[in-house]
Amino acid sequence: MSVILPFFELYLEYASKQALVFEREETGERLVLPYTTRFDRSYKRKVRGRLGGIFFLKGTHLVITTDLNQYLDPISATRSLKRVLEFSFEGGHGSPHLHILLNNLFLNRSDLKRLHKIVRPHCRWIKVKRFYNIKVWGYVLKYVRKGLVVGHEREISKASLYSAALYWLIGSRLFTTSRGLLPSPKRKRKTCIFLGIYPRLLRVYPLEENLALLDDFEFLCDVRASDDWYWPSRIRKLRSEAS
Repeated sequence: MSVILPFFELYLEYASKQALVFEREETGERLVLPYTTRFDRSYKRKVRGRLGGIFFLKGTHLVITTDLNQYLDPISATRSLKRVLEFSFEGGHGSPHLHILLNNLFLNRSDLKRLHKIVRPHCRWIKVKRFYNIKVWGYVLKYVRKGLVVGHEREISKASLYSAALYWLIGSRLFTTSRGLLPSPKRKRKTCIFLGIYPRLLRVYPLEENLALLDDFEFLCDVRASDDWYWPSRIRKLRSEAS
């Protein structure tokens, strides 16, 4: 983790210094929006908005823990399981494991034997318990707060930072759902054109107050060249320190 963490923190720094620029088709007005990631506080609102209408009256809660002795690294474990991982850090060691909510379904002994047979090559432990009256968004949000959101608005534990860094490294989703559980997204009429991602600071000029500078091709090329040199140089420095 000591090698991964500096790269993840650099990624967060990069994201915090970028912005998205759009232009309204009808008026030509330009809009600047923050460059956000799932590690930002705003992601919690997205989770609640997506899962807010899902409520399970009863069912089975499974926790399946990966046996990392079977794999060279967490990435291999992720690809093998092909599922979302929630990283648990106890005593400084990480054990990727799945949390699965089965709506309106209870498992008998025969089901459990079959499940053990399926996951035995990959997993060490399986915990099974029944649940009643679960708000799915609240359940997922607990893990978003614990292991994904690492914004600067609150103190972050090392365990949370390590968890988020592993999600970033592997590129794994925090959660997924069965088909048909979520309503199909409504298509909205396109009203804005995406112009691109720009530094929040154009040399010494704040982007939002100086949007006209985006029309200065020569100035913008100079800004891009500087930005394209600065961030890769930071990465090269981290790589040299890690080697």
